[in-house]
Amino acid sequence: KRNGRGVMHFVSGAEYDGEWVENERSGHGVMKYKDSSCYEGQWLRDLKHGYGCFQFASGAVYTGQWFEGKMHGQGTYTYADGQQYTGEFDRNLKSGFGSHKYVSEDQWDGVWVTDEPHGSGMFIFAQTGLRVESHFIIAGDPLPQPGKTNTATRTLRREDKLKIIGDGEDSAIAARSVADNAAQVSAEARKLTTKILDDTAKLLGLIEDE
Repeated sequence: KRNGRGVMHFVSGAEYDGEWVENERSGHGVMKYKDSSCYEGQWLRDLKHGYGCFQFASGAVYTGQWFEGKMHGQGTYTYADGQQYTGEFDRNLKSGFGSHKYVSEDQWDGVWVTDEPHGSGMFIFAQTGLRVESHFIIAGDPLPQPGKTNTATRTLRREDKLKIIGDGEDSAIAARSVADNAAQVSAEARKLTTKILDDTAKLLGLIEDE
């Protein structure tokens, strides 16, 4: 049986260099995949478990906690285009409190549920420093205000009422700025959800192959 430190070459072209316990990857190790993606960190019973860094072939990088082969706990996911999410993950999905910084440097700080902004949070607009309290709901969830209807399917909606935080901005201009950015932010959130799910699917496929 493999115990201690050693190198194994897989038929798929992947290579593992690290610690073994009873023929299983356990301890610290580096796994290099055929597509140039790479994981370095802790393992337990052949699964990524503990703290580690996965560099995707796409250029995205996740650094943080893993649980039974999945991104789980506190971590940072940096997208290939420079966007970055830092916060809580639940089995590969952004869930809990987190901060997402977009390419524009605009930032959303708040709660996430199954990879989407949900509940109360705050947008911080980089160019103006404008801070906007906002509330997102996921289609199908109870609406926070009576009389509203929601016929969308798994899309994000933003409450009509927003609170503008800060001085030096004309309220009417600020309100228009928020309205103009709302649709763009929701579209970016949906696009980013698809991206991280695609990367996750590729990652899970690699794990199953090995």
